[in-house]
Amino acid sequence: DKYLDLDELMQADIITFHVPLIKEGVDRTYHLFDQERLKKLKNGIIVINTSRGPVIDNNALKDIVEEKKLNVILDVWENEPAISLPLLNKVKIATPHIAGYSLEGKVNGTVILYKALCDFLKIKQKWNPQLPRVKNDEIVLSSSLIFDSLQEIFSNIYNIKDDDKNLRKISRIKNKELGTYFDLLRKNYHLRREFTNYTIKTNKPNDELNKVLRTFRFNVI
Repeated sequence: DKYLDLDELMQADIITFHVPLIKEGVDRTYHLFDQERLKKLKNGIIVINTSRGPVIDNNALKDIVEEKKLNVILDVWENEPAISLPLLNKVKIATPHIAGYSLEGKVNGTVILYKALCDFLKIKQKWNPQLPRVKNDEIVLSSSLIFDSLQEIFSNIYNIKDDDKNLRKISRIKNKELGTYFDLLRKNYHLRREFTNYTIKTNKPNDELNKVLRTFRFNVI
């Protein structure tokens, strides 16, 4: 229930973007973080963008990453699929616009379209997708420390380094094929499931850890 002026956020240790792309008007988010605002960031902070590429001026970001010693994680890029290779080479983690590419995310998007079409055609909705159960859906933690536990869980479920490695191979591709390669990474993306499918067992009770795990929507026992 409390909001800050955008400029007050420049002293945050982590800034992560979750906004739509709006190009005009009072709520404009296009280049929300331009060169001027990027220069106001605190040195060495973490910047994560999983919203829309043009929310950050990628050209300005490319020049400021090293100057401000920023730790940048990008899933979305300006001018996709023709992304900036110089910027790619300067970010800590890079993925090809797949943050929402879980099986649940894809199915939910399809359900929204299906329901809208049924409403438009005035027909009864009959399709109710049933998703397969996740294999190895139970993880028993060996530690009660929050950071170690999260590291153990995430490395079991999803290795972001694989997606990063695959995207960085784009630097070996011929210029005219860069966009095709980026699109194929998305089209042929591997099956990934959301955290709600997993149950976490903790041998050493830790209320603070359990609270964090439930915030991530894990089942905790």
